[in-house]
This record gives sequence, structure tokens and C-alpha cells, in this order.
Amino acid sequence: MFDAIGASIGTHGQIDRQVARSRGTSLDRPDPTERSIRDEQLQLLFAALPSSLLATLVLLLLTIAAAELTGEVDMKLTLIAAIGIGSVTAARFALLLAYRRNPRRENIAWWELFHAGCIVAGAAWGTAAVLVFPEGDTDAQSFLAFLIAGVSAGAVTTLAADKRAALGFVLPCVMPLSIRLLLEPGAFSTTMGMMTALYAYVIGSAGLRLSQHIRENILLRLQASEQQRVQEQSERALAVANHQLRDLNERFVLATHSGGMGIWDWDVQGDTLTWDDRMYEIYGAPRDLTPNMEYMMRVFHPEDAERARGELIAALSGKQPQLRTTFRIIRPSGEERVISASGLTLRNASGRATRMTGLIWDITDVQRVERMKNEFVATVSHELRTPLTSIRGSLGLVAAGVAGKLPDRAAGLVQMALNNCERLTMLINDILDMEKLESDKQRFDVRRMEVSELLMRSLEENAGFAHSLNVRFVTPEPLCNAAVLVDPTRFLQVMANLLSNASKFSPPGSAIEVTARCHRGKVRVAVRDFGKGIPPEFQPRIFQKFSQADSSDSRSRTGTGLGLAISRAIIERLGGQIGFDTGPGGTTFYFELSDADSEAASSSAVHQSQVS
Repeated sequence: MFDAIGASIGTHGQIDRQVARSRGTSLDRPDPTERSIRDEQLQLLFAALPSSLLATLVLLLLTIAAAELTGEVDMKLTLIAAIGIGSVTAARFALLLAYRRNPRRENIAWWELFHAGCIVAGAAWGTAAVLVFPEGDTDAQSFLAFLIAGVSAGAVTTLAADKRAALGFVLPCVMPLSIRLLLEPGAFSTTMGMMTALYAYVIGSAGLRLSQHIRENILLRLQASEQQRVQEQSERALAVANHQLRDLNERFVLATHSGGMGIWDWDVQGDTLTWDDRMYEIYGAPRDLTPNMEYMMRVFHPEDAERARGELIAALSGKQPQLRTTFRIIRPSGEERVISASGLTLRNASGRATRMTGLIWDITDVQRVERMKNEFVATVSHELRTPLTSIRGSLGLVAAGVAGKLPDRAAGLVQMALNNCERLTMLINDILDMEKLESDKQRFDVRRMEVSELLMRSLEENAGFAHSLNVRFVTPEPLCNAAVLVDPTRFLQVMANLLSNASKFSPPGSAIEVTARCHRGKVRVAVRDFGKGIPPEFQPRIFQKFSQADSSDSRSRTGTGLGLAISRAIIERLGGQIGFDTGPGGTTFYFELSDADSEAASSSAVHQSQVS
């Protein structure tokens, strides 16, 4: 019998898996539809709970009254059983009140609490039946069996929304009495015990089938609701599209008013360009001008023209998925403005571009405010550095014992203050470096340097930090002997950032691999750790300022979140590129620089040497 119930449960589990696979989801990770089904099941269970609790109390009172009238059952045991069932009923009523009052139900394990309540309630009835079991009285045994059957049948009707809840109540409610009847001597009791067990199987199977029907009905209703929602969305989208096609100018005006952006639409095949009013304002063009792409490219700032044209051609040809660029224009009045542009390309069946539509907005004022903010931060940082240096020096002297031996507690406080001063100094220095790099005020002392020499020096300088974190640096292969044109101080700064980053996120006792390879006039330096890798959600922000991944499980020291941003700025100023590869087996940060004898390296070095 139990094998049959298990097989029935397995069959329903297979149905659930088939439904999940048909939607391309997993039962371990339910999709939104599965969550919606479970939410509705839970609502049905709690909605039926009040009537179930009321029926339990009424049936309990009637049973006590019948026992007292007949006198065939020990009233003391009856009252003990009634108190147990009543306590469980009160607890389930409290659960119902909590469910109704809690405004954020998804944060509480209501399923587990409800299932536990069903199991405890069923067990309370089953225990009560065994406790008051009338030995030798077949009439009373029959009455008790019918009572338990009625309780379990009523439970199935109120708990059928979820098969686990129904079985969780029925089995501990019926099976104890069935076992007790089988243990009672006599053919009648044995027969009643077998029939009670058979009844448990029948009512359990019925509950499973009813539960599946309820799930299917919920699923059908959700699917119908989803189809209706999609249809309504499609109808609304179609109405909007028809409206846009009927009155394109009105759409342009509404978009312009909402974001202060100019909208342009380029018919590539017909080579006609449409502007809205805001476009004329941004470009400072007369209203009688008939715009075309030649005019838009003619007003590019000479220093930005080649790059902007290349990005437009790349988006048009499909090399880039869309146009995203920033450039300067020169208005007819001679005024220079900074423009940000975006555009999407529409293509025909053969993949040929037919239309490009996009937005343009003037970000001159935004950049001006950003520069003001950066200058303010830099000014504050400069003003903080001098007194902070004095404070750090004084604290260092006090910590070294110049002012006399300090009590242990005072020495700890002084050391804490000194550590915080050093962290604040590091942050200020990083902010100043970032500000100088962004404003092109950082001087680069570019020289011809051997990569292997610089790398060995960086490994020596950072070995102490690695040792403090129980990791080590290794070079698994000979380092490239090529020369590069770099500022050695800035090169070592980049390596310090990459090596310290790898040290923080490496497992204890592990090695960090440092390599340098030469290939086709390029030198690639790579630092590889064997940590957990960079979380996918953080990877797009890895080189942004003040960005730090969650390192709560690492042994890392607190950083400023500027190291990688500074490293990228330095490498790009040196004419190179920086990037990373990551996965569960670790992360590799790398940067590439041109060989010192290449033309690209020479031109970049000349430019950087002139920056001050």
C-alpha cells in the first residue's frame, strides 16, 4: 500500500517535471509561472483554514459531549486528547492571523510553517485516537474509526490545493489508529485496521488527484491570463505603432519635450535626413536648412571627425550593434558644444541597412558640472593631505614611543587612529591620481625600459604584502625580454594594483602567476589568481571608480575602489589596453603595450612626455 502511495506521488512529481520542462524551467529554480501557482495554492490553503479550524472545534466539542453521555470512554484521557488538539488548533489560528497581517509574505517560509501545522494537526488526531482507544469495545472502535475517517476526509477537501499538505495531515491522522486496530486481538478489529489502512490509501490518492486538478486549473487560468495580457500589450503596441506611423512629427515633439533630446531619422537608401526642432537648437542651425548626413559630419570638431565617422560607419555596416559615441561640434556661430549620440540600424531581409534612427543630446553643461565636481574633490583632497600628513606623522611618533610608553589600551587606540590615517591618505592619493589622469594633468616620465626588469622589481616590492596573506608570486615561464616605452613609476603602480588585487582574492597557500609574452610587436603582461572569479553582475563595473565586489569571504584589506580605474587610465594613456578573463577557476588581469621599437609606441611616448 505504501509503495502504491509512493508511486502515485512519483507520478505526480513526473507530471510537475514535465510541466516544468515544457516551459524550459527547473523544479529547483521555479520560473515565475511556477511561483504564481505556488502563491495561489498557498492562498487557497489559508483561505480554507478558518472553516477547517471551526469544524475541528465543533467536532471536538461534540466528541467530548458524546463521550460524557455514553460514559464508555475515559473522560480524563478524552480531555487530555482534546487539550492537545485544541492547542494545535490555536497555534494554526495564530499562524493564520500572522499570514493575514504580514505585508511582505514572500519573506517568510509560509509553506514550511503551513506544512508543519498540517503534520502536527494530523499527528494530534492520530495520537488522540490511540490515547482514547477503547480496548475490547468493537462498537466504540467503529465509532472512533468513523470519526477519524470523517476528520481526514474533511481535511482532504480543505487541503487538496497542495498534495503535501493533504498527505501530511491524512497519514499521521489515520495510520496510528489503523496500526492500533491491527494490534487489537479479534477478527473485527483486524478487519477494521486493514480497512482503515485501505481508506488512508484511497483518501490519499483522491487528495493527490484533486491536488493535481487544482494545479492544472490554476495553470490554465494563469496561461489564459498571460495570453490575454500579451494580447492586450500587442494591441496597445500596435495602436501606438499605428499612431506613430500616422503622425511621426508628433512623436518627435513628445520625445523632445520628455528628455530635451533631439531625434534624427536617416533613410539610408533614399539618403534623406529628418530632424525635429530640438536638433536645430542643438546644432544652432537655421530653420530653413535641409539637413543631411554630410552637414552633420561637416560640423564635427576636426579632432573628433575621423573617429566619429568611423563609429557611424561601424554601426551602419553591422560591426557594432548600435551607435554610441560622444563628439564635439562647432556651431555656425563658432561655439563649441559636446554632443552624445546614439542610434539603431534597421535592416532588410538580406541584412542591408535601410534606416538609422537615434537620439542626440547636448552634454556640454553636464561635462562642465562634472569637471567642477572633480575640481572640488581635488581641492578638498589637496587641503586635507597637508594636515593629514602632520597627524599621521605625530601619531607615528606617539606609537613608536617617542612620547613615552603608552598603556596597552591607549596604544591600541593610537594604532587604530594611525591605521585610519594611512587608509585616508591612500584614498586621497588615489583620488588625486584619478583627477590628474582624467584631466590630463599627470606628467609621465616615459623611458625605454625592459619589461622583465620592471616585473621582477614589482614582484620584490609586493612580496611582503603577498606573504602577509599567505600567498606567493611565481613566474611559470621565462619573462619576455622586450623593451617598452613607459613611465616606470606608473608601470609599477599598475602592477602593485593588480598584484595586491590578486593577493586579496587568492586562497591561502596558493600561487599567483605572473607572465609576460611578446607577440607581433605587442607585449602582454598578465597576473592570474586562482580564486572564485569575479561575479557576473559585477564584471561590467570592474573598471569603474569606487567599484568593489563583495569580498566578505576574502582576507582582503580594505581598498579605495580606485585601483583598477587608475590602472586602466594609466595603461590607456600609455597607448595600451587592459582587460580581464574570469571564471570559477580564477581571474586573469592583463594589459598590452606596444614594443618600444614600434611606431605606435614611439608616437604615444612623445605625446605622454608632453603632458604636464
